[in-house]
Amino acid sequence: MQGRTFKLVGFALASVMLIATACSSNSSSSSTGGSSGASQTTADATGKTDLPVSADDFFFNPNTIDGSASQSLTFTIKNDGTATHNFTLGSTDMGDILPGQTKTFQVSFPASGTVTFFCKFHQSQGMTGQLVVT
Repeated sequence: MQGRTFKLVGFALASVMLIATACSSNSSSSSTGGSSGASQTTADATGKTDLPVSADDFFFNPNTIDGSASQSLTFTIKNDGTATHNFTLGSTDMGDILPGQTKTFQVSFPASGTVTFFCKFHQSQGMTGQLVVT
């Protein structure tokens, strides 16, 4: 019985090691969580008044925008995807963007910290971003 227990424990340890190896990754880029696997992209908007943003299937580029406290910025968002996307900032639905369409949105950075933006249709697929006060 003791030999059989040893084999079972050995098998269990080997299985755990195999699973841990299969789940590990050497990738240094982070993913937005969308089905496209798009990377995190950052833009420095400090001192700028406008910024082009791409909405694709299913990510924003850039998806992290650094700026100053209470800075106003005009986003020019082009929908480069095949699906209709949306731009929601915090709790404010700013509007939808049809495929191939370009729209402008006026945004403001918070006094401090971070505010999230997302596509209300594809937020669960990782189509999110953030305005970060630096």
